[in-house]
Amino acid sequence: MDFSPFSLAAHTKVNLDLHITGKRSDGYHDLDTVFLELDWGDLLHFAPAASYTFRQTGLTFNDGGNNICNQAREIFVEAQGEDIPVEIILEKKVPPGSGIGGGSADGAAVLKGLNRIVHEPLSQDRLFDLALQLGADVPFFLEGGLQHGSGVGERLQPLKLGF
Repeated sequence: MDFSPFSLAAHTKVNLDLHITGKRSDGYHDLDTVFLELDWGDLLHFAPAASYTFRQTGLTFNDGGNNICNQAREIFVEAQGEDIPVEIILEKKVPPGSGIGGGSADGAAVLKGLNRIVHEPLSQDRLFDLALQLGADVPFFLEGGLQHGSGVGERLQPLKLGF
């Protein structure tokens, strides 16, 4: 695959308002929330390679070999039907478990980056479905901005500030 190296920011988020409206049988909670994307987070670098490689710089932690970036790549390749020889470097700045969506943003950035490499064959709706397989708040990071979220956070409606 021929493409020029590029980088994508994986911004974090805060919940400006959060109401838990119920507990589901799958372990998730039903939410009524407002997500706001923050202009800070991790950085992912994509470069051509002979085969898929992943490495992480910056903050280190033991993820048991189960990094969401690898998971995102696996489900993207399965959905797209073709392996993508790419090196992905995660420049990790957001501490794991900080509650601001660092890992979820990384997963969304991998989906967006891989879709860019293969000239966007997957629709935004299909990317959304893949993002939801990774986690409840991953779909938010496909668009970011300011959004109202309901369900487990997957039902999203863009909002505008009324200043």
